[in-house]
Amino acid sequence: MRTFVARSKAYYPYDYELRFVEPSSGGLSGMMSPPIIKENPEALTNYAYNNFRAATLSEAYYYTQDNAEKEITAFLDLTRDYTITKSVTGTFKAGAKYRSKNRTNVNSRIYSPYYLGYWRAYEKLEDGSIVPKDFTGTYFEDFYRSYLENPNIGTISFNDFLDPSPNSKIILDDFNMNPLINRDKLREWYALNKNGINQAGTNPEYHNDPSSEANTYDITETVTSGYAMNTLKIGRAITVILGARIEHESHDYSNKYSPRQIGGFPIPVGSTRDTSSTYKETIVLPNLQLNIAVTDFMNVRLAAYRALARPDFNMRLLSYFAWRESTTGGDRILILGNPLLKTAKAWNFEINTSFYGNRIGLFSVSAFYKQIEDMYHMLNGISTVGDTLIHALGLNWSSPHRGNYDLYVPYNSPDNSKVWGFEVDHQINFTWLPGWLKNFVLSYNFSLVRSETSLIGSERDTIYVTDPLLGIPLPKYEVVVKSYKQRLENQPEFFGNISIGYDIGGFSGRLSLFHQSEYYRTYSPSGRSDRIVGAFTRLDLVLKQKITDNITVLCNINNLTNIKEENLLENREDGYKIPRSAERYGITVEAGVWLEL
Repeated sequence: MRTFVARSKAYYPYDYELRFVEPSSGGLSGMMSPPIIKENPEALTNYAYNNFRAATLSEAYYYTQDNAEKEITAFLDLTRDYTITKSVTGTFKAGAKYRSKNRTNVNSRIYSPYYLGYWRAYEKLEDGSIVPKDFTGTYFEDFYRSYLENPNIGTISFNDFLDPSPNSKIILDDFNMNPLINRDKLREWYALNKNGINQAGTNPEYHNDPSSEANTYDITETVTSGYAMNTLKIGRAITVILGARIEHESHDYSNKYSPRQIGGFPIPVGSTRDTSSTYKETIVLPNLQLNIAVTDFMNVRLAAYRALARPDFNMRLLSYFAWRESTTGGDRILILGNPLLKTAKAWNFEINTSFYGNRIGLFSVSAFYKQIEDMYHMLNGISTVGDTLIHALGLNWSSPHRGNYDLYVPYNSPDNSKVWGFEVDHQINFTWLPGWLKNFVLSYNFSLVRSETSLIGSERDTIYVTDPLLGIPLPKYEVVVKSYKQRLENQPEFFGNISIGYDIGGFSGRLSLFHQSEYYRTYSPSGRSDRIVGAFTRLDLVLKQKITDNITVLCNINNLTNIKEENLLENREDGYKIPRSAERYGITVEAGVWLEL
């Protein structure tokens, strides 16, 4: 029996964000009149005036987050070999596993709408007294003097956060982030103003945003499982594996919810309360595999088994947060968790054929098909009215919003999902080639995958209603819910790897290339804002030299192609894609010495 205990904690003690706005003023600040651009949106940066003196502080946010994890895992495995005849033997295995994982997270956010004149000239001390602020000897002494000369000036410029000769940074090899803000100035601004308040002591500079508690939780997920498996070998030609695993999951969730709508201008107002929920499910996972050695150079393997995939824990929280954005005519939003969300179960069917020989090496081709029941998805901002859609998902919540609102809620697919495709794998040593060529090795594999799932979406429909005064039918537009087929999320349709190596004496080197096609990360109900993870191709090099029987020198050079990891937004209705974010991590080199004692 083996037992493991792991524990981790993470603190985010400082996360402060300032947002500046440069007003549009013809020929001076804001944006010039750009042409219509349908691709390469980075070209828009050339039409910005970048008048940093005109840009003023608009909003400020201070975030905190503390989270911790604790996991306990225990295993028990038993094995017994047996013999029926000389040519019929087997192995019986049985075991159990226990895993319990506790996660806690506490979030907070405070907010100041500086664009509405929320900078305060006074601060509240720890003893409760209210005194004038004093910026003497700080980076913002000039700003404070200007305010004392003219109290009607309470806005601060972006220029006040820059050095006399600001630093800059090249992003993604193409974009110059210039100028860079002085971090010390940013930190000092918060330290000087975090306790700001008006002279009467009734209106602070920073206000708590209760909606941040939507991500506060304390959960414990426990999975207990047991398995039994028998491997039967009939001569050298046939191997049969038959078994089953039973898993029981029992989860406890505690989190926050808002009993009423959170909203208000300019400061969101509302309250949160504690709530809790549980989820339990028992799943049986049978497994059958048959391997047949057809000839001395060919194997055929057949497999049928059941597997599962659990949704992310925060999908099952008993969450209920309703708010309206603090702007005139702001969107109404309702975010729900789904404590009824089921675990996805998949029947998998595979057939694999392998060929091997001194010259061809090992070549395998496989075909597979998966049928997935209760696949889970996220409904990201579907426009709806009333409670019909909420109740159709089996939830008993009621919306506090009147009229249209955007609903965010996880759900299980109404129909079975499917995944199918084939895989190819080939490994070969060129030992039969002459001279130095015999030291080359080659391996490659690739997968072609297709998938289909059922999603819930929306579309705008037109109905005609007779006007009681005019007596004629007039068009009325409404959003209706629909079910439609789409590719499965987080499923690339192609990925593959090819590696070429050379081994001689104590030296070994491998140059490998990996490619992955783009795939959908999330779908939007309207089809106008789907999220896509972009395709990439990566090249890595691994070198190893054995110096002695006990000493080996290693060197790994990763990401030789300096790939760009890109996230895109796709509008399927109008047929275009635009980039949303991109990151480059550069080339990394790892070197070391392996010592065997």
